[in-house]
Amino acid sequence: MTKENKLVNKTKRLIRRLGCPRWLHHFGPKKYEFLEHLTALLMRAFCRLSYRRVVQLFDLMGMRCPSKSALQYTAKKLTSAFWNKVLKATCGSSYLIAVDGTGLSRTNPSYHYLRRIDGKMPKVPIKLSIAYDTRKKKIPAAKIRVLPAHDIKDVKYLLKQTKPKVFVADKAYDANWLHIYCNKNKIKAHIPIRN
Repeated sequence: MTKENKLVNKTKRLIRRLGCPRWLHHFGPKKYEFLEHLTALLMRAFCRLSYRRVVQLFDLMGMRCPSKSALQYTAKKLTSAFWNKVLKATCGSSYLIAVDGTGLSRTNPSYHYLRRIDGKMPKVPIKLSIAYDTRKKKIPAAKIRVLPAHDIKDVKYLLKQTKPKVFVADKAYDANWLHIYCNKNKIKAHIPIRN
């Protein structure tokens, strides 16, 4: 029981450190705290449930949960800037950063039925670029793009967010302007040269 209380207290402290209010609205009824909204949204993301299913799950477990529409409204208000603040607060300052990009699928379709219907595999529509602190094993910054883009487009943003001393990347990040940017900001870049 004490471990659960410690985790709840850590989460509340993190929300306070981010400058988030205890209640989402200033004038409305103070029924659900921001922590309860955030808990339901995180449960929805980890379990890959719909908003209705999350509310049903919390009701079955006997936990307080806002309505489906309240959760949808909260999810729209939480921007990528909020999630980057969360990442930065949990990681702190970084010395050595490794940057790379990957693709994510929007849903989890059954490839058997996709092949059966039109014979085409779906393209990966979401691009995720991550800065990874190799010493702390944490992610201090991330950037998501809805349309596919080259890896190098987000590296400047990630370097501004993390402000590392050493920067490591693969051949996709080999560009003259990036080397110049790293020299100006006193960042030691380790990028292999393209053929």
